[in-house]
Amino acid sequence: MPACLQSKLVVRFPRCVMKAYKNAGSSSTVASYEIIRDTVVLEFADGTQAVYTPESAGANNIERMKVLAETGKGLGTFLSGSIKVAPARTVA
Repeated sequence: MPACLQSKLVVRFPRCVMKAYKNAGSSSTVASYEIIRDTVVLEFADGTQAVYTPESAGANNIERMKVLAETGKGLGTFLSGSIKVAPARTVA
């Protein structure tokens, strides 16, 4: 597991190299992301970070999140849509 995800005591995930979310729809709450194998780490506009794993969100949802993150459109809508995708943990 990457160092940025190992400790539950880490307040932020400083060792993750977050990529800016393109936000093609211009109204997303997602600010940046990092994809690490089967895990997606997101940082939202309010500074909150969330870690999504296949166990917390489902493998199919993780794969969809990866595509949406790389595309830069629809990730915030997907997360808040009818399918509630739960993070493994969040950090404010």
